[in-house]
Amino acid sequence: MSRAPRRGYGTKFDGPVRFYPLVLGGATVGYLCAAADEARPAAGTILILSALDMPARIDLAVLWERRLADAATAGLRPLEALEQWRGAPEDSVGGAIPPGAQLRDAASAAVLVEWANPGEVPPSDLAGPVPQPPPGRNDWRLSHPEIEARERCKSYPRETPEQVRYLPVRMDHDLIGYVWASVTDDAAGFMQNQRSGKTNWAEVWWLEEFVKLHGAGLSPLEALRARSGAPQHPTGGRIDPMDWERTANDLNYLFRLAQKGRLPPWRY
Repeated sequence: MSRAPRRGYGTKFDGPVRFYPLVLGGATVGYLCAAADEARPAAGTILILSALDMPARIDLAVLWERRLADAATAGLRPLEALEQWRGAPEDSVGGAIPPGAQLRDAASAAVLVEWANPGEVPPSDLAGPVPQPPPGRNDWRLSHPEIEARERCKSYPRETPEQVRYLPVRMDHDLIGYVWASVTDDAAGFMQNQRSGKTNWAEVWWLEEFVKLHGAGLSPLEALRARSGAPQHPTGGRIDPMDWERTANDLNYLFRLAQKGRLPPWRY
């Protein structure tokens, strides 16, 4: 079983971008942007990390991705899609572009990311020049439109009250989180290690990976085991084949484990 190709504007920004602020509850929470070069149509959201918590950021980005997809289907160019929402009533989730907002320019999406979140470093596959992290710092965060909103794609539910099986995910010598799958229902997901600086990007990589595995018809437990022993991915990490599955009574236990950044005795 395979998924239908996703429709909408591209999300690779190869040059200058134009953008409007997104305001929610009187505060600027991000930017809605489009490629300045209309020959390469692209559009998306870049969010201010300190303005919203992660669930709210995901909800906001998903809403705007859907709106942009609808605009693309209607035949609007990316900048026309942005213009149609300027001055529209504020949405309780997605905010609004204020009526008096001015369309502004940035040299690249990377520049806008750095402006929105100074010191935060996107992955190296972001098109355009990528600023380097300050010495000794490596805490990548969600911000780029290409990886911010994936929940509109069909995948496994990410919440369950049931028991879950889980495996550790590592990056080199670091524990960066756990993949998990429900024992009795259809849920599966990735729980990040809160003490690892790379895991926000890993979480999105695993979200996309679960979309692919779901589309291939794998059950949650099959998805949990699908990448065991596969080579380490530079963003998603790896599951070592010698690590064995453990059971948690619920996701609350796994969340507490991830909050502490603990590594249980995985090996026999």
